[in-house]
Amino acid sequence: MDSLERQALIARITAEVCRAVDAAQAAKPEAPDTLAIISAPLALPDRIFKQVRETFGGNVRYLLFGDHLHYEQVPAVQGTPEGEQDYIEEAAGVETVLLLSPRTSTLSRLAKGEDEGLLEDLVLRTLLWGKDVHIWLDFQPMRFKRNTFFEKVLDAIEALEDMGVTVTAFDWTAELGSKPLLTLVTERDMMDAGQAGAQELRCASNAIITPSALDKAAELNIRIVRV
Repeated sequence: MDSLERQALIARITAEVCRAVDAAQAAKPEAPDTLAIISAPLALPDRIFKQVRETFGGNVRYLLFGDHLHYEQVPAVQGTPEGEQDYIEEAAGVETVLLLSPRTSTLSRLAKGEDEGLLEDLVLRTLLWGKDVHIWLDFQPMRFKRNTFFEKVLDAIEALEDMGVTVTAFDWTAELGSKPLLTLVTERDMMDAGQAGAQELRCASNAIITPSALDKAAELNIRIVRV
């Protein structure tokens, strides 16, 4: 084989190798930009997944922690202890980590830095790595409920925000059925609205509003809206 034949053979081999590499890369799934973690049942999954797409785009990897969790709306991987190394590597490669509708107990453990569980370890590591970490809640946190369960939840949320987590509250349950409008508005109703941070209270058009409720509304600067 002369030098020209050797060069031609090398060129053909090189071309074949390049084609094989290109084919392997094309077959390899695109690395996700966002790792979305689900550890508790979602109240309204269709709406949540739609909001995830609108907020973070379509390149999202879903990781489920819980054998009972299954969603046909999105492709997802079931988290297991055996796959911990893979999850850690994947979390290291994404830009954003999103924890969807976690239990309040999970919020508490994360706020305290407890990383014994696989889920908690994964989220806390991404915080230490400086990732963009988001937590979406399926409830609006109650405020000014001193010495109650609500205060503990609020303290956990505030601690997580201090750690750099973006906590967003979506009232997904609002679509499950709206509360009937009040037909009698009392001072207690106004106090509850004030504790919830409301700026207005909606009631029926023919609702009876007690004088003490009007006084409390003025005191708390809450607008009464008849619907």
